Amino acid sequence: MDRIFRKGALQKKDKSVEAQMTKNDLYQTPKDDEAALLNAKFWKLYKKTDGNFLRTLWHLAAPTFVPGGFCQLAALASQLAVPICVMQLLKAVEASYATSGGGNILEETLPYVLLIFFLSITNAFCTQRYQFLSYQSGIVIRTAVTSAIYEHSLRLTPKGREGLTSGNVTNLVATDTQKLFEVMQ
Repeated sequence: MDRIFRKGALQKKDKSVEAQMTKNDLYQTPKDDEAALLNAKFWKLYKKTDGNFLRTLWHLAAPTFVPGGFCQLAALASQLAVPICVMQLLKAVEASYATSGGGNILEETLPYVLLIFFLSITNAFCTQRYQFLSYQSGIVIRTAVTSAIYEHSLRLTPKGREGLTSGNVTNLVATDTQKLFEVMQ
């Protein structure tokens, strides 16, 4: 990588050593998401589930997908509760004007306003967390399946490779793993 970074730095105006990128400037993959570890985990789970591909994927994604589902549930509940609170707020405003001409409107409506604010904040945080966790689940699935396909294709015997073109393998790695990733979104 350093050779590639140096070559890229030569194309810049500032050719100093400080301006060059290094491997440390790149995003470091968390250790749990490294391809080698996910590949080993995939094959271990695949054997444990007696070759059930879907159960293997479920076991890989569950640690992030299930909490993401609960975050999505909380976000959805807060989205559904806001219109109900707005309806109650409007009823409180109407009742306040009907009985006292709007004198104690703050006391009657403040709880609904605060509840709407709290629900909006909850929705924002839960939606962000849900999206992050589902994206992370998709990355784990895509990485594990890509590594498994690659490793399996390297271990195929000549007889096993009969009728298998490089286009088939490329399609599995590029298109099909991307579809699995998108399902997690």
